[in-house]
Amino acid sequence: MNRYAIENPFGIQERNIAWYGIIITYGMVLGFAVAIYRLIFEWDNNKNDLLSVLVISQGGLAIYGGVLGGVVVELIYRKVKRISPFGRFTHR
Repeated sequence: MNRYAIENPFGIQERNIAWYGIIITYGMVLGFAVAIYRLIFEWDNNKNDLLSVLVISQGGLAIYGGVLGGVVVELIYRKVKRISPFGRFTHR
């Protein structure tokens, strides 16, 4: 497997995007999705202090936001790469 996911993006030499960078970004997107989930579904608790959704020491994170964010990111990736949303299930 190649170390770089994307080599020479936009024609810029020696500015490659490594796989670990994509994985870290993916984790950040999932964390953001969890925060949005908590904001929406716990609106009564957070409407006066919107930044309170980022405080995870007082209630943890909801797994549903992470899962939902993962699905959304995966669908966007498949749309950009022009891959069927059902992936391998449609090739056989």
